[in-house]
Amino acid sequence: YVATSMQYKSAQLLRPEEFQRFLELGLSIAENRSENSYHCKTTDCRGWCIYEDDVNEFHCPLCNQNNCLLCKAIHQGMNCKEYQDDLQVRAANDDAARQTSEILTTMVQSGEAMYCPCCQIIVQKKDGCDWIRCTMCHTEICWVTKGPRWGPAGHGDTSGGCRCRVNGISCHPNC
Repeated sequence: YVATSMQYKSAQLLRPEEFQRFLELGLSIAENRSENSYHCKTTDCRGWCIYEDDVNEFHCPLCNQNNCLLCKAIHQGMNCKEYQDDLQVRAANDDAARQTSEILTTMVQSGEAMYCPCCQIIVQKKDGCDWIRCTMCHTEICWVTKGPRWGPAGHGDTSGGCRCRVNGISCHPNC
């Protein structure tokens, strides 16, 4: 009742377009202050979301496009590897592709993302545990050592990889 009453009073004090502008400003501030917010990559779309660590895709309800939270782009009809490969080819002649490529490179250089040690796709850890999985080839990766979690024989092979928690010992002091 209070919110309805306040909205009614606000509507009486402001013209409808001014009231709408203040609502949009409030949403914009909320988006900018939210740690895990992501703005839709469709040109001029105002859609955005707050994502959780285990979510890799955002379906924008405003423009109906699927946004890849890992690549920070829309790559309909392509998986992340195909998109990133295509992006490198297009970056030479396309400003938008060059900007996206530069963002991904900056993320790798700053430590926000890394190349998968097996398929070389760019992966990122948004939050949580240092034990991540490549979305493309499903290799389990140690974020701290930037290498595969397991040895050459795959899952359970403790002969190589980061060896984290083998015999209760961490693979790295920061792990």
